[in-house]
Amino acid sequence: MLARYELALEAPRRPELQAVLHAAGGRRRAMAANLLTAAGAPDPAAQTNAFVAVLDGMVFNQLTAAAPRRLTSEQLRRSLLALIHTCIDNPSRWRGSWGGRR
Repeated sequence: MLARYELALEAPRRPELQAVLHAAGGRRRAMAANLLTAAGAPDPAAQTNAFVAVLDGMVFNQLTAAAPRRLTSEQLRRSLLALIHTCIDNPSRWRGSWGGRR
């Protein structure tokens, strides 16, 4: 994961890396869309970008000192379940400025 963040920081300076970063991101978004679909989200295509962005933030906080404390495995599990349920129960909150449809 840290390597992906390093790649994301370097890609704007080295355009040849952007294709690699975008391909990897596409695979991650496809996996997220499949997860949301399997969980019963009513509009996974509209929610995927925001879902992945929130997951990225959670991972970033776990890997760095960005958050005052790291979450336990149980706290992460509960947070992820709450996030998935929000996508399923409140799909309109995951549109608009958060990315909308791709």
